[in-house]
Amino acid sequence: MPSFFNGIFGHKPSPNVVPNHGQYPEPVTEEQNSFLGLGPMCRHAEDLAPILKIISGKKSEGLRLDENVDIKKIRWFYQDADAGSFFVSPVSPEIRELFEKIARHLEKAHSIKAAKVCYQRFSKSGPLWFANMKSPGGPSFQEQLANLNGTINPWWELLKWVFGQSEHTFIGIMTCLAEKGGCKYGDEKYEYLVREKNEFRRELSDLLGEFVFSLVLVLLSFLHPTPTAEEVL
Repeated sequence: MPSFFNGIFGHKPSPNVVPNHGQYPEPVTEEQNSFLGLGPMCRHAEDLAPILKIISGKKSEGLRLDENVDIKKIRWFYQDADAGSFFVSPVSPEIRELFEKIARHLEKAHSIKAAKVCYQRFSKSGPLWFANMKSPGGPSFQEQLANLNGTINPWWELLKWVFGQSEHTFIGIMTCLAEKGGCKYGDEKYEYLVREKNEFRRELSDLLGEFVFSLVLVLLSFLHPTPTAEEVL
């Protein structure tokens, strides 16, 4: 999203391609490591691969970044919505039209038929993310917003935010409240959401199958283009 919001090119590689060591706060569980990922952001698209090779070190050897790609041999899929999550705003018509433009261009320029898919588990992306970012005894988001020196009171900060007096963003405060009211590490709901994440990963792996290096799944970056100043905060 930082690249999308700022009109540059970015690439988030697969989990564990780029080491998370040194990232703050550093991930402490296997699930956190699989969700967090570092990648290059560049003004020019041709700079993405060289920078990724540098920051991924020896792991870049297995990424086949220097191989030529025949676009006509790639299978294309796309999903233009999140499968109807109740708490998520609808995707704008402009963004939906972009997916149609991509499909039309592929068919016209390369005789490729892009297939539309709909994975229902995308509607659970919020709860899945929160559950898999939990850690046993690790600092909560409230503690992190206090720079690990105590904790903040998200309800008090929300009241202050209404009057423009909070030092924290609205999304930061709401993340604290969502974390506070969500599942706890190791409880029944947590275990269910981790299983759902693993099942979702298997679904996507089944789609990739033997075509892991010759398949593209196009997904949303954001709900609508060009967010206004401070809109996402």
